[in-house]
Amino acid sequence: MSEKQTQNQELKRKISLYTIIAVCLLVAGSASYLSAKRSITARNDSVKITASVPVSENLQTAADSRVNDNVGGIADDRTRAVSETTTAAPPETTTDKDFILRAESFVLPIDTQVLKNYSDSQIVYSKTTDDWRSHNGIDFSGNMGDPVAAVNNGIVTEVYSDSLWGTVVIIDHGDGLIAKYCGLGKGSTVKAGEKVKINQKIGNLSEVPIENADGIHLHFETTIDGMTVNPIIAMGMNENDFK
Repeated sequence: MSEKQTQNQELKRKISLYTIIAVCLLVAGSASYLSAKRSITARNDSVKITASVPVSENLQTAADSRVNDNVGGIADDRTRAVSETTTAAPPETTTDKDFILRAESFVLPIDTQVLKNYSDSQIVYSKTTDDWRSHNGIDFSGNMGDPVAAVNNGIVTEVYSDSLWGTVVIIDHGDGLIAKYCGLGKGSTVKAGEKVKINQKIGNLSEVPIENADGIHLHFETTIDGMTVNPIIAMGMNENDFK
């Protein structure tokens, strides 16, 4: 066999070998492609199936029905709260039941002589305590059991017994004016909460322990908006109105 023939045969063998290898690679690649495509298709189908599963109408109905259920035994107050809001009673309005309509002028609590005047910022001698002190009211002389009158219309706010001032009646005469009647007889007075008219009897004279050396008398004090004021000024009077 010539050398040329030998070379031709060798070339044919190589071509055949390369052809077989190429075919094998093509088959293997096709198989891999088909396998991958089937895997992707399977995953897509799985996703589509999962996403397309309908929600059970029974489950939805059950979920809706539990929205209004009590949770943990706690009562549902939503309906009652709305009812209470819409039916709540309106706030109380101010009435005139406690309104004090004062008379145009005042009267004296007892028409007797003045024993001791209001001392303002000055101090005066006290025979009972044997010292010097301010006197925040006016003392009217009298006898045991003499009637004491309200100096104007008002409402009795307090009645109490005091070891220094005897039985005390406090009356709100309106416009911030409060009068304190001291030295009345226990059990002879009006009661707290009563409305009184000008010149109405509110009690009888008795003793003022802190001023007993001055005899039976009425100790009368006034304040306006919580500040102690000379009763003459508080009642719009002058000294000529007092004996």
